[in-house]
Formats: sequence, C-alpha cells, structure tokens
Amino acid sequence: MRLRFIPLLLLSLIVFELYMLFLASESIGSLKVLALIIMTAVLGISYIKKQGLKTITKARERISSGKSPNSEFIQGLLLAFGGVFLLIPGFISDLIGLVFALPFTRKQIAKYILGSFQSFFGRIFSFEETRDDESSRDIIDGEFWEHQDQKKIKKNTKDT
Repeated sequence: MRLRFIPLLLLSLIVFELYMLFLASESIGSLKVLALIIMTAVLGISYIKKQGLKTITKARERISSGKSPNSEFIQGLLLAFGGVFLLIPGFISDLIGLVFALPFTRKQIAKYILGSFQSFFGRIFSFEETRDDESSRDIIDGEFWEHQDQKKIKKNTKDT
C-alpha cells in the first residue's frame, strides 16, 4: 500500500525542486544557481566516495573478526541513495542526500531499517554481536577408524 505513493511523492519532489530552482535563479541569478548545483554535486560525490571507502573498511574488519556486517551493508546502500540525491539538481534533493551521507544520521537510519527487518524477518538481521567463544560454535562429535589393509577389503568384496 505504501509503495503506491512513491511515484506521486517523486513527482511532487521534482515539481517542488523546479519551483525552488526558479525562485533561486530569480533571486541570485541563473549562473550562480547553476554553479551551486555543480558545486554541490562535485563536493557531495567526493564526500560520498570517502564515506563509502570508510564503510567498506569497517565491513571488512567486521567480516575478518567473524561478525556480520549488516549495518555496514545498509549504510552502503544509504550512501548510494545519498549520492543519487546529491547528483539530482535541486536544494531539497541535496538536503536528502546530505541526510543519507552524514555518518550520525546514516547510522540512525540504518539502525531503524535493521530494526524493521529484525521485527519482520525474525532473528536473521540483528544488532547482536556474534560471540567468538566456544559456546557459540557448532561442535560435531564423531568417530572414525582407519583400516590398514584397504586392498584386502576391496578384494574380498569383489569375490562375493
């Protein structure tokens, strides 16, 4: 039901962005608005790239320590969305992109999304750290024996 309103929301965002750009170009001039749009896109994408590399590094550290990088995965997706919003010309989309790009807001959004996934899918996505002690490992108990005379066993089975 909620997904039905997304195209309407995006269309209204585009119309509002165009209106805001028109007002800004009347106020400060078209060239200055164009320079602002280009500057926010270039600075925003370089910031997104820097934050993305930090997120990848954190995810690798968590994987190497045996922990699940759920939060880093969601933060990476939010960074990608933030980059898209920063590339879209307009002031409102830049604000939305900045919300997705800043670490403290991005972490809160990721925590909310993971909490929603946890309540929807159960314990698949969780904030709990995986423990690295002996009680969290699966132990498979078994016995084996090694027979010294393998050739005799194979010959005996062929004879019967």
